[in-house]
Amino acid sequence: MRTWTPKVYELSRDRVRELKCFCQQYREKRARISAMRDGGGGTMDGQPHGKGGISRPTEQRAIYAAESKDARDVQMIEDAAHEAADGSTAMYNCLIANVCDSVLPEHMQVPSGRRQFYEMRRRFFWLLDAKR
Repeated sequence: MRTWTPKVYELSRDRVRELKCFCQQYREKRARISAMRDGGGGTMDGQPHGKGGISRPTEQRAIYAAESKDARDVQMIEDAAHEAADGSTAMYNCLIANVCDSVLPEHMQVPSGRRQFYEMRRRFFWLLDAKR
């Protein structure tokens, strides 16, 4: 009787699809984090506002942006991409563009071969699955 041995970094097709949909929200999440950090400052009319105490809306927005679920998700995607790319900035950028923006490797200057790129992509999804 043959036993099934899984390939390295193998995930089910449905799990990869789920992780890909998660990654496609990357730019949206980054935009929300940026909006939280930039924020709207309120009125600058020189008059005191609020109910006593010292109000620090900028600090509160920055803390919220750093601790939000979007920030954790973005950090998770970026960490998995850095780890899968083995520190190569060019490969990291190609991987993020492919996974998050659906840019095909044929439309980018990938500094490796097609097979190596897709192995790195498979490893990325495996790492992201482990982090999630």
